Amino acid sequence: MAAGKQFELLFQLTARLGPNFSQSFKNASKTMNALQNDLRSADQKLKDVSAYQKQQNAVAKSRTRVNELQAEHERLTREIEETGQATPELTRKLQANEKALAKAKDAAASEEERLQELSETLRETGVNTDNLGQDTEELRKQYERLEQTQKKVQEISEKQAANKQAISQTKAQLGGLIGTVTAIGA
Repeated sequence: MAAGKQFELLFQLTARLGPNFSQSFKNASKTMNALQNDLRSADQKLKDVSAYQKQQNAVAKSRTRVNELQAEHERLTREIEETGQATPELTRKLQANEKALAKAKDAAASEEERLQELSETLRETGVNTDNLGQDTEELRKQYERLEQTQKKVQEISEKQAANKQAISQTKAQLGGLIGTVTAIGA
């Protein structure tokens, strides 16, 4: 009979807590997982933006190098035309310049291709590379909001866990109390 009374009290306690009590823990866990995924996504976008900006700088440097070599090529060609003959030293300089120019053009083309790939990746994730400064700021704000939300959800989860532990202790105490009352009543 004591066991029956114990189960009855446990049943009443569970009924008062409601069927959604354990569901709230599951929902909090799902929310935390969703926030983690959103944070990872925002973080990846910020990394992609940073890579894009670095690639933009590399392309700009490559273009500058090509322009410098092109200007040097034109200067050497003009010097050869003005003197009317190509000295061995001028010919050697022109050949070295042509090799360096070809290599610089290839490097610039490769870097521009990489920049296009990064641009496409960013566009696929919803980042507008034409207005990168504003989109980057929006991403940073979104990331900060997600972090704040995650902290709030973590606090709620910790409070729920503390409540669950308190309820478990109360159930154990009730079980002990019921056992004591049953023993005294018997």
